[in-house]
Amino acid sequence: MTEPLAITLYLPCYNGAHFLDRVLPAVKAQTHEIAEILVIDDGSTDDSAEVARRHGVRVIEHGENKGLGATRNTAVQAAQTPFIASLDADVAPSPSWLAELCKEMENGEFAGIGGELRESVFETHADYWRDVHMSQSLGDERIVEPAFLCGANALHRREALIEAGLYDESCRTNGEDVALSTALRERGHRLLYAPKAVCHHLRQDDFWSISRTYLRYVTATAGGGARRAWRRLIKRFMWKDLRAGKPRLALLSLMMFFHWIWLSWTRRT
Repeated sequence: MTEPLAITLYLPCYNGAHFLDRVLPAVKAQTHEIAEILVIDDGSTDDSAEVARRHGVRVIEHGENKGLGATRNTAVQAAQTPFIASLDADVAPSPSWLAELCKEMENGEFAGIGGELRESVFETHADYWRDVHMSQSLGDERIVEPAFLCGANALHRREALIEAGLYDESCRTNGEDVALSTALRERGHRLLYAPKAVCHHLRQDDFWSISRTYLRYVTATAGGGARRAWRRLIKRFMWKDLRAGKPRLALLSLMMFFHWIWLSWTRRT
């Protein structure tokens, strides 16, 4: 009988205390045994560290906010197991999530495997916009060599992460997973998307939060800066939503366009 994979699971956390009471019980309910659960508190100003400790997990605190890339590296360096699973503080895994990832990892073919992340909060128009235009689900089919694996929902071989040079610490809010996936491939490692490993995104957005988040996301992952983000909003999203009979989502894209113009102008003055 094959020994189960020895896994450290970690959550990077910055002011995510309000999610941890839902996420950590879901982590501890995994059907695959976890050797150690880490919460890396990245200089939070709320009580994230205290909430995490109440759930009996190990907490590592940064004295200041260092960003997402550095926070992931802290977890990789602290782990004592050959495999490292990662979730975001606002991502709750289904009970079989880790077991499904392990099934794919056991044959040794892949260095990293990611599952499906489903949106679960639909309270605002911004939440619907996020589901339509920022979906982190790649669908229901297994994909060998997806474009990249989301750090919010993945399992990696620790030695492969180290060989790839770990995460880019200049990526403070996003893009670190894209850069890592590229670095892994450059060293001959393979990646897999496994849709049976399901997680649920607990995030809720308003206009201001989704506008800031998407601008950071598109400039970090697509390149081209704010101008490329503007073109994507108008040419791809706004007209697509209008044709699909979703005028409120189209209006939100247009509002984001003007918000970014305003941000660009204020930074120059």
